[in-house]
Amino acid sequence: AQPLTIPEIQQQVLDGNSLLLEYKLGHERSYLWAMTPDGVLSYQLPPGAEIEAQARRVYQLLIARQPEPGMADAQQRARETTADSQYQTQASILSKMLLGPVAAQLGTKRLLIVADGALEYLPFPALPSPATQATENKADPKPLILDHEIVSLPSASVLALLRSEFATRQPAKKMVAVLADPVFEIDDARVKISRALNKKG
Repeated sequence: AQPLTIPEIQQQVLDGNSLLLEYKLGHERSYLWAMTPDGVLSYQLPPGAEIEAQARRVYQLLIARQPEPGMADAQQRARETTADSQYQTQASILSKMLLGPVAAQLGTKRLLIVADGALEYLPFPALPSPATQATENKADPKPLILDHEIVSLPSASVLALLRSEFATRQPAKKMVAVLADPVFEIDDARVKISRALNKKG
């Protein structure tokens, strides 16, 4: 994809219900650019190392339910309980870092997010909305996914390219959406249950 200019992004990528958020993590400071069809605003964020450290904390809490090989059941349950108790606090800190500056602009808009560094591994829909943290129960703020369609992008230019390619592509005659919880480990409890049922059958 050829890099687009700001006017081209505003014309080809954005509409009145979309907000493009692009992050760039830096050594001394980081930046957030918020773009709408009408303008672009720039915000200074904390240093990249600080943001990435907080993003990794939140990521580790999110994956705490994934079993670790050799970990006893009691240890796993304790790990999950600790993660559950810490997640909202740590996620709220990260949300304030990343979305606090644009909280007033979010509304219920579609968020197009171009992440950087460790933020590329972060599921933005799971973050609490910065707009609800000050007005609702702080222990259980509303996640972004409840009010926003969220699209993660490698760049705004790539989205414009994909749209132009799909504009001339014929839709598939048959379509299916599959949602699943895959098994990755041989010692997964669901595999054991399945084997036991097969033996009975």
